Amino acid sequence: MVATGVDALARAMPRVTGWAGGQVSDVVSSGDLIQAGLRRDPADGQRLLAGRAALRLLVAHQRGASPHVARTLPIDRTCPRCGTGHGRPTLPGLSLSTASRRGAVLAGVAREQDRIGVDLERVPDQILPGFDDYALHAAERERFSGRGDRAGLQIGGPQGTSAGTPTGGPVTRRIALWVLKEAVLKAAGTGLDHPPDQLLLGPGRAETTFHSADRAHTLTWHPVDRAMDRHVEELWACVVPAPEGYLGAVAARRPDDVRDIIQDLLDRFTATPPNASGPTEP
Repeated sequence: MVATGVDALARAMPRVTGWAGGQVSDVVSSGDLIQAGLRRDPADGQRLLAGRAALRLLVAHQRGASPHVARTLPIDRTCPRCGTGHGRPTLPGLSLSTASRRGAVLAGVAREQDRIGVDLERVPDQILPGFDDYALHAAERERFSGRGDRAGLQIGGPQGTSAGTPTGGPVTRRIALWVLKEAVLKAAGTGLDHPPDQLLLGPGRAETTFHSADRAHTLTWHPVDRAMDRHVEELWACVVPAPEGYLGAVAARRPDDVRDIIQDLLDRFTATPPNASGPTEP
């Protein structure tokens, strides 16, 4: 998994590419560049390229390959409906997923049979009108209204204290539910064709470890309790750390450890900057 800011990734690219003046565009495919160029807002194009670059670098890292092969990886994004290149990323032998919002990106890679899905959202100041009716199951709406079990779905570990896990107010808890559901529906391959209000997540029933360069802490996984599709019902999801101001989630067929490799990626792919005696080999 890689969770990072768009600007942070852009700043890191020279290091990742061996101090050769690298840019995000140096590790994406021509198809990725075409899709970015179709965006009306240049910032949206930058966000798209950052997400695709993060995924390509993550796959290269997973394979033990140089970042210079990232742009040539045969990641297919053909949409099954319209045939253009904005579909779910696929690569034989692996399960891939990306999510991006302006300013931040999240990418995940797992074994093909693990069926990973990731999602990322910025936490807003307030929830849009109609959100509860669209996104929340009837049981969840009842909990938020105060008519049902006030404990409801605890987003967190014991006492809701797991590091990197939101336990804040109603807005944060609603967005946490949303990213968990989006991750599940991405992992299932249905997307929002499966109504979010027909998906009910259960309380945390498994714990694993989140690993990053400088720390490890507990992740709490929530099983799908009810859904309209059996492929959705067999999935689990957990909230994972994300850049400040965002919430991220990962879904998979079974709870497992999650590793954030952004620092590993930099350490592994970094060469020493060139000096008067010439560049040092990686």
